[in-house]
Amino acid sequence: MSVANALSWSRIFATPLVMFLLWADGWSPGYILAAIVFAVAEITDLLDGYFARRQNTVSNLGIFLDLTADKLFTAGVLVMMAEKQILSAWLIAIILGREFLITGVRTYAAAEGVVIPAGKWGKRKTALTAISLTWLIVWADAGLKVRTNGLLYEAAQNWKIGEVKFFDLFLNLSWPLVYLMVVITVYSGYLYLRDAAYLFVDDPNKREPRPNSSKLKVPSSKS
Repeated sequence: MSVANALSWSRIFATPLVMFLLWADGWSPGYILAAIVFAVAEITDLLDGYFARRQNTVSNLGIFLDLTADKLFTAGVLVMMAEKQILSAWLIAIILGREFLITGVRTYAAAEGVVIPAGKWGKRKTALTAISLTWLIVWADAGLKVRTNGLLYEAAQNWKIGEVKFFDLFLNLSWPLVYLMVVITVYSGYLYLRDAAYLFVDDPNKREPRPNSSKLKVPSSKS
């Protein structure tokens, strides 16, 4: 097994661990450990592509594993964030709806003999999602501790930067990140649909891909 594929598998196996840590919020280090595991898993998402290119092990299986690991890991974390009310359900619905839609498009494209790897906006979406969700989990951990610890609550009320309470500032920084994440999620999904639209023309002889599209690739003979 290549290093890249092993890293993709590690994200798949990390999914139930992060979900459990988020579920076990009554256990003091649960959220912060979830944030650490989540951040490390997202770093492997950057490394698997690097190792695949460096070791010349890019393959259709590797692309499939990478995309599957990303979707499974993100979906698992978002489901638990909805359960724990860390993130609004309607935002999660948008994110997961986009993920399942693009996964469906990729599956159809693969059946048509076309592989759709991640584009640059998809990679930006992945990076921003990793940062935003890690931030939210850390904030949820801080909020939980502040609400359940009288001394921390008092400190949070008195710890200020000028006239602004640090805890409120920390909270207010979360939502611009989240909304930017959702906007880029929707936009990157639109780009995938735009570039793959020609595959949905009934007559194969009339299919003409966009001339500037760099996402759609005929799969290689490697496996």
